[in-house]
Amino acid sequence: MTLAHDLRLWIGVAALSCFGAGLAVGALLIAPKRTATPPASDAAFDDYARLLAQRFALSQERRDLLEVVLEEYKADADEIRGRHMAELNTAMEPELRELGQRYRAIVRDKVLPVAERDAFDRLASGPR
Repeated sequence: MTLAHDLRLWIGVAALSCFGAGLAVGALLIAPKRTATPPASDAAFDDYARLLAQRFALSQERRDLLEVVLEEYKADADEIRGRHMAELNTAMEPELRELGQRYRAIVRDKVLPVAERDAFDRLASGPR
């Protein structure tokens, strides 16, 4: 690999790392407060269904109905989460782009020697 390819690789790795860290922090910051509704994992739904079936002595017919209801609940909750995650990603895109440009300028102007800046600009502009 050439130096240009190595630098492009590291720029990509840094960008993906920052993006992943941003998603993780964002998910933690906007995580919903704990409520009485059943959690979204399949194991938790199974535990919830088993608890209700035992506590209320549900017949097999009612257990089957509960399973259908919980599957629909999970599907609807997943759809809402997916929609809001897409909105979140769209909302943060301009800010992340600006952040990337700011740090690229810092790398170019503060880290790289003056003689290498033109080469960096060509590399950062991507393949032509």
